[in-house]
Amino acid sequence: MSARLVLTLDVSAVPVRPGGAGYYTMALASGLSVHHEVDLTLIARRGDEERWGAVAGGAAVRGAVPATRPGRL
Repeated sequence: MSARLVLTLDVSAVPVRPGGAGYYTMALASGLSVHHEVDLTLIARRGDEERWGAVAGGAAVRGAVPATRPGRL
């Protein structure tokens, strides 16, 4: 029996219409969320939890980051 990997991924900088790095982050979150040995938590912008829940259904999503860019900085 192998130990579970506990992983937190900050996805708060991925815009609604992502570019290259955003697509990579979405694919990474989606791929990791389906592995049973990975306990994945996504840190998203407030109000963006539903989108990330659809992208990475097996992950816990925490809307903890301010939604506005100035607030995130």
